[in-house]
Amino acid sequence: MVPLSLPYSDEPARYVWGPPSGNFNFCEEDSLVTPYIVEFINTLSNVTYIVFACHGIRRTCRDISLSKATCLPYLGLFAVGVGSGLFHASLQRSHQLSDSLSMLLATVFVFHRVLTFNKPSVYRRNVTLLISICLLSFSMYHMKYNDMTSHSIVFGIMIFVVGVKTMALVEGIRDKTVQGNVRRLARVGAVTFVSGFALWLIDNVACDTLRSIRRAIGMPWGFLFELHGWWHILTGVGAYVFIVLAEFLTSTHDHNTPSEVYAWPVSAFLGADVEHLGGVAKRNREG
Repeated sequence: MVPLSLPYSDEPARYVWGPPSGNFNFCEEDSLVTPYIVEFINTLSNVTYIVFACHGIRRTCRDISLSKATCLPYLGLFAVGVGSGLFHASLQRSHQLSDSLSMLLATVFVFHRVLTFNKPSVYRRNVTLLISICLLSFSMYHMKYNDMTSHSIVFGIMIFVVGVKTMALVEGIRDKTVQGNVRRLARVGAVTFVSGFALWLIDNVACDTLRSIRRAIGMPWGFLFELHGWWHILTGVGAYVFIVLAEFLTSTHDHNTPSEVYAWPVSAFLGADVEHLGGVAKRNREG
């Protein structure tokens, strides 16, 4: 073991909330830190979603020029953090459902926004109705059968559409300086998402190796090799980036708030130019 580390326990895991009943039990060893939190790092890392969500909710609620619906994706992101945290803390089926359904809820708000932007009101109403019916029907199916394969397909399709539509909106920005900055931020979001997914895959296929490494170096340094936790952190960052992009690429209002009100990485990669994101849609039409 490395200096200043503690050995991993060899005692059988204890489950305060009952034996795991969810579909998944991830690579993190159960109840290592406390029996009240089955997967400690996988639970703690969900704070990323909650912090970004609270930041977005606070900002959108303070901006009176924004529609109240603007905060919905951030509320969905908050639900992801809570739902995923409850699941990893307990590994119970009921909390797994809250985790998986909150992922769809958070994504569908952004999906709807980019899909209906700049469309006639009749089109928006019809698409809203169709999405609502499909989401409700799938949620009922998912709650009954807990089919994670179909969940992954639906989630993946929505993420793909959001990515494609977002890049199309970026290409429509007439100010080339702003377009370049926004394009770079979109790439950061995409790379962050893909990196998180890659770590999620490694966590699944190389679990035995990862557990050996953790036990060899001890706690807390072994926590750095809890790759599912990094998946939460990286997707939290990526989700925030694309929620912000969707919000401002489809906004018809000018937002003259300082760049510091936006969380990293938006503020870091766009700096002062983030002020000019607001009203992109409005200026494109006027130009």
